Amino acid sequence: MFNNRTLIQISTAAFCWLFYHQADGINYLIFNVLLLIALLLRDSSLLKSKAFLAISIASLASAFAIYWYGTDWPLQMNVLSLLALAGLSYSRESSLLVAMFHSMYSFFASPVIHVFERIFKNGTEVKTNESKLFKRIVLSIMPLIIVFVFIQIYRSGNPIFDKYISEINFDFISLEWCFFVLYGAWLMFAFFKQSIIKQLQQSDNSTPDALRAITEQEHNESYFGQLIQIPNEVFTGVLLFALLNVVLACVNGLDFYFVFFKGKLPEGISISQYVHNGTNSLITSIVLASLIILFYFRGYLNYYPKSFWLKALAFVWILQNALLIFSTAYRNGMYIDGFGLTHKRIGVLIYLLLTMIGLLTVAIKIALTKNNWFLFRKNAWAIYLTLIVYVLFDWDCIITNYNLHHFETDKKMEIDQRYLVNLSHTNLTKLFEFYLVKQKKLNDKAEYSEYDYGEDSFSSSSRSNTAYTRKIERMIWDKYRALKADYKEHEWPSECYTKTKNLRETEALIAQYQLKEVLSVNPR
Repeated sequence: MFNNRTLIQISTAAFCWLFYHQADGINYLIFNVLLLIALLLRDSSLLKSKAFLAISIASLASAFAIYWYGTDWPLQMNVLSLLALAGLSYSRESSLLVAMFHSMYSFFASPVIHVFERIFKNGTEVKTNESKLFKRIVLSIMPLIIVFVFIQIYRSGNPIFDKYISEINFDFISLEWCFFVLYGAWLMFAFFKQSIIKQLQQSDNSTPDALRAITEQEHNESYFGQLIQIPNEVFTGVLLFALLNVVLACVNGLDFYFVFFKGKLPEGISISQYVHNGTNSLITSIVLASLIILFYFRGYLNYYPKSFWLKALAFVWILQNALLIFSTAYRNGMYIDGFGLTHKRIGVLIYLLLTMIGLLTVAIKIALTKNNWFLFRKNAWAIYLTLIVYVLFDWDCIITNYNLHHFETDKKMEIDQRYLVNLSHTNLTKLFEFYLVKQKKLNDKAEYSEYDYGEDSFSSSSRSNTAYTRKIERMIWDKYRALKADYKEHEWPSECYTKTKNLRETEALIAQYQLKEVLSVNPR
């Protein structure tokens, strides 16, 4: 067994060693492994927790994605994973949301609370030499800061004092390093010394997923039970769900008629309008649908013997919302086919997947008489695990490969090629091969202007397209130069697989085909 103090000291040293003046790379993977080992050294029984094991695997997967791709999304998911890991290591019975909340709370509160208790808490406990030393070190900080302020005042008011003070060489002290160490110590203290809100923790641990059986008398004594009688509440629910099903049936019917049977949209409606409006309305309708279902199935109506039609219509409405999700996904696919793949359009598909999972959990809640905590717990895991899987793929390369292949075969289609160039470094080699080695071109949806191209602006569309292609080529060279400058002579903690791979492959293409480097798009 290792105590927290030792683990905080070792992990702080590792944090400073791996991250000071380093970029995102293999350092995250090593650090995640070290933190997992530290948690298991402190409490090996964590291996019995399925939630802890799942988060551990997810944190290692996201850390590996940081090393492999070196992009932003894996980094953000790794931070969330470590927050959940710290919370579950303190209380393995916590739900995912509560564990993350307590970790964030600990980051802001735990060091402050601990220092306050060590210094100002009164009690009859025996003070050890270590606690006395800690107290004196902390209490010395404020006098030292005040002395430093007065030294600066005296330096500005006394040239002789300033002359001798300035001759003292303090170069051996790096304030940046000192603040980085303090920052690392703060992070590791919060990671290993969790602070919790006891009422929230107890409520989370003591609340099961199953809804507590409620009697008719208990319902009648509640606020809504006194406000409206049970038969009347069932009547309003049946009427509401019946009318909503009729309206949604009309919406789905029109979608299926024009998209699947007629094969084209009505006059005056663009594919862009059809997709964007459909997605926005889907978001609103699903949120409202869930809130309405949560209201009606919050308590006694789950057990009321005459609620058959209410449940049946609720299930039909959930099914119709699932059809609306399918229709929206199909619209998004039409948009991708016509205008290319982007992160936002991938995000729409992920949102639709999560929405479908949410509807499934709502149906399970009604069928198996679960409470609202069940929805929050299961959907939190669904969102988290979906995003972990998402970061394991190189979406920038997938987007680039799809768009280049798709729009190269259809010369009539137009695409924003600057979007491809502005993606991360992972598609650099592919862009070099397509534009600079094979000298291929695509149509672009942008309007060509003298402002964009200066002397390269031409009157004919074909010559303007040539000017635009030259600008894209210069942007690709800029992208190569930026990656090379950023990654030049990096140290081993910043090693990133795709950065190294793309630089080597790109430089091999430059040497093999004797590519001549062109000027920057924005020369200084």
